[in-house]
Order: sequence, then C-alpha cells, then structure tokens
Amino acid sequence: SPALSPRAFAVGLVAAALGLLLLCELVYLRDVFNNRMNTVFKVSYQAWAFLAVASAFGLYYGHAAGRWGRGRSVVLGGLAVALLAAFIYVPMALFNRTEAFSRPPTLDGLAFVDSDQRAAVDWLWTATAGQRAVILEASGPQYSGFALMSSRTGLPTLLGWPGHEVQWRGPLPVFNERQGAIDRIYQAPDKAAVLGLLKQYGVGYVIVGPAERSVYSAAGLDAFDAALEVVFRQGAVTIYRVPGRVGRTAG
Repeated sequence: SPALSPRAFAVGLVAAALGLLLLCELVYLRDVFNNRMNTVFKVSYQAWAFLAVASAFGLYYGHAAGRWGRGRSVVLGGLAVALLAAFIYVPMALFNRTEAFSRPPTLDGLAFVDSDQRAAVDWLWTATAGQRAVILEASGPQYSGFALMSSRTGLPTLLGWPGHEVQWRGPLPVFNERQGAIDRIYQAPDKAAVLGLLKQYGVGYVIVGPAERSVYSAAGLDAFDAALEVVFRQGAVTIYRVPGRVGRTAG
C-alpha cells in the first residue's frame, strides 16, 4: 500500500484533534465529580499535542511551498504575537510556583519537609532496602501533609488520601474498612489488642509524626512505646517496628 503523505498525516492529526475536542462537548466519563472536568483535561492534552505537530508542519509547508505570497509578513507577524502571548505563562508560572523566589532553587523534592520528617524518610529508605515493608500512617485530606512517608519512600500504606482513592477507583467498601482499622490501631489504649490488625495488613512499621499527632490523642500514640520496638525517634517523629513483620526480602 502507498505510504501516507506528510500532508495527509498532518491533516489527519488536525481532524483527530478537532474530533477529540468535539467529543468532550457531547460525552464525558462520569466520575466522583459528576461533570466533564477530568474528561476535558485528559482529552485536551492529546488534542493540543496533535495540533502542535500539525501546526509545525503547516508552517513549514506554507513557507516551503511559497503559498503565503504577499501575506507572508502577516502570517509571521501573527505567529510572533501568538508566541509572545503564549510565553506570558513562563514568567508568571515561575513567580507563582517558586513562591516569588522566596527560597533557594533546588531539585530536592524533600527540601520543604522539616528536618525530623526528612530524617525519618532517609531512615526508612535505608532500613527497608530489599524488604517488602508496609508502613502505617494516618490518612487524611488530599494535597496535605498526610501520607508523607509512603509517598516519599514508595513504601505501601493502608490508605493515603481517601479523596483521591475515591476519585480514581470509585467508592469501595475497602476504603472505609481500612480507615476504620487505622483509627482503631492508633486510638487503642492497649496496643496488644490491635497487634492482630497490624499483622493482618502486613504492617512492618508504624509512623507517629505530626500528621498522626494532629488526629489522634497523645494517650493512644504514647501507648505504642509499651507494645512495639522504637527503631527511630527524632523530634516529633517516632517509628515503631512490628515484631515478626520485617526482614522478608523482596523478589
């Protein structure tokens, strides 16, 4: 079969992009928000990518084929204005996302974490190397300081941000079940009564840090000292080891 010509391919990209944008006006995937927001987000990404490739070809084709004629200056001028308008985002985004350059520039994704939690993250990285370790920490609102240890180490936890779990997986009974287990473990005055829950979920380490202290009582958290081994403690962060749940190698 004959190869598809570059011009036909570019036209096909434009048609596909416009078709995707039109599709968002007609249908959307129903999610927890019950509107078309996420459908528009995800589909628009693809449409803009198609249009970007097709536009680059169109500019080259128009120039190489000499099809602009006397309108060449108008086309180039319009393109320059459009590019300048698009680049307004760059300085505005830099100012916004760097908090007005109030901090030294860095590629360290943990630079914003306080020293105690940073030390705990580093300890977990080292202590769990080669292990299938599950950690327990408090779950809480999305875009917050909850689930910091699991998200910064990659270690699994029972439940991170419930809002995101519901958003991407839908309302499932397991979320309430796990939230209840987390609350029971942290709130129990007698931790011996919840050792079975820790083992049921395969928890190797229990985290008690700022997030947990903001949700649960000091009495419930301090009770871990009598039941579990303290393996890390610095400032407001303590990590406990669950007997018999750590040491299995990954693989």
